[in-house]
Amino acid sequence: MRLRVHIGLSAVNYTFVELVPHTDADHRPAFDYIEDGRRIAITAAEYRNIRKNPNRFYCSTALKLHLRCQREGTPA
Repeated sequence: MRLRVHIGLSAVNYTFVELVPHTDADHRPAFDYIEDGRRIAITAAEYRNIRKNPNRFYCSTALKLHLRCQREGTPA
């Protein structure tokens, strides 16, 4: 699922993020957050919150993921 998320106060500051559900090596559900070619693993709760309403949860959930992805993300 690809989302357009607004960052900052300007109307032109948008970024595209991808939420990727998949299964891990043990066949358990796993979720990834991909932004600007960087990937991090996220929890099922974070995945559900962002999918439910990306704009509403951006300040509480996705902003933290954005910062974590910039800091810890591995190339996708």
